[in-house]
Amino acid sequence: MTNLNDLEAFCKVIEEMMNPRMDFNVNYNFYYDETNNTRVFKIKNGQLNFHKDKDFVLGGVGVEKGEYNEIEDAFNELRVKLKVQSNLKEIKFINVCPRGSDFLKCIHNKKIHDLLQWILERDIYIHFTVLDHLFYSIADIIESLRPNRPLFGEDNDTLKTMLNHFVYHNTEEFVQIFDNYNYPDVGLKKNKLFYNEVINCIINTKNNSVAEKDWKLDLYFYFMKYMHNPPIYLENNKKRINEEKKEKILIEEYYLLYRDRIKDFKNAFHIFDEESKVEDEFKKMEDKLIQCKYTNYQFLDSKDNILVQISDLVVGLLGKLFEFIKKIPIDFIYDTNFKISDYYSFDEHHHKGWNLLLNLVSKSIHKNEAFINLPSNKLFRAKFNKIMDLDYQEFLI
Repeated sequence: MTNLNDLEAFCKVIEEMMNPRMDFNVNYNFYYDETNNTRVFKIKNGQLNFHKDKDFVLGGVGVEKGEYNEIEDAFNELRVKLKVQSNLKEIKFINVCPRGSDFLKCIHNKKIHDLLQWILERDIYIHFTVLDHLFYSIADIIESLRPNRPLFGEDNDTLKTMLNHFVYHNTEEFVQIFDNYNYPDVGLKKNKLFYNEVINCIINTKNNSVAEKDWKLDLYFYFMKYMHNPPIYLENNKKRINEEKKEKILIEEYYLLYRDRIKDFKNAFHIFDEESKVEDEFKKMEDKLIQCKYTNYQFLDSKDNILVQISDLVVGLLGKLFEFIKKIPIDFIYDTNFKISDYYSFDEHHHKGWNLLLNLVSKSIHKNEAFINLPSNKLFRAKFNKIMDLDYQEFLI
């Protein structure tokens, strides 16, 4: 029997061979914080408990081992530039961008300019992994219809992207269907009724582009072809349903993103900000982690590590960026003349903050594309790539 770890390692090697600009063997220290961590994403009383635009982001900054002391010496310079009160033990994103600031306000902010410039001037790179709450929550609908087999031309990510697009633009109606059918525990007896309601909701969702009409047809024929298959991911999920509290749990495995980072970058060391729920899950699988030699991590109080604090600032800004990207109209990716700066009427301060962020993302991606882990949502990737003027991951629908 093939060892699972050997199989994962083989897949990682294949991924690196297909994209030589990805290197998972780097000897780095990665520092982390997170944003938009709802800990449990669920349907409660017929509504999502967390905003669909707010993706969970785990990430921060990475440096080559041995660079920490030099960066620590320059940290006080950054504190002065950011005008952080001397009695504050740590810098938080709220100290740089006032609570309630959206992305455009953030990149307009001189403190953000100073932060980005400070990082750009040093051998510091950003890294992140993103969990799209809505996309991840509905993925099992497509997976239950047909297994994902990209090597055979059956790429479910394309279909998930199409489905997610309609759910995103008609969320209230779809969530009502999910709630009525106890999603994700729909069960064998009701799965066809569930599929029919989903496809009807897709068809009735208003079109805003020519592409959406084609997507509706693709999804319709896909559902009709495969809806008789056993709903393998839509049953035996009773533990995720709490009838008394009227809750349907969609996501609670956030710790897996932490685990995947230490597995993917096995030669690096990972310093996470304290997160009790994740730490509890790590303790439960501690023996397995040790057996697989995944001991390359540590949880620290952010007050004790300046680069964890910098990571808080970085992921705070990234969270705002991804929320901003989600709201960009779909026409953006098809219109060759569409410019973000024109569409949102950038002034000189917006331009400065925007260009600094573009340079930092570009610097990190050109250093190592493995630093960036976007959701499988192809529409999101297309917007990100175009808005960042990148071509490293193509978009085809």
